[in-house]
Amino acid sequence: MKITATFDDEDEAIKAIQAKHAWQALIEINEVLRSNRKHGLPFEQTVSEIQASVSDALVLVYQD
Repeated sequence: MKITATFDDEDEAIKAIQAKHAWQALIEINEVLRSNRKHGLPFEQTVSEIQASVSDALVLVYQD
């Protein structure tokens, strides 16, 4: 599939292109939460893993 998009603002175009990183972070967060429910991971470990996923995604989405 080929999709063509036009943006008036370069920053918005970059964010749209890098949005896959944000989606990947949501998928990782979902997996951490599912694992927590299934295996009863410690709360601190769960929060730490979620925070790491969010931080990694933000670094990729907001690259300069």
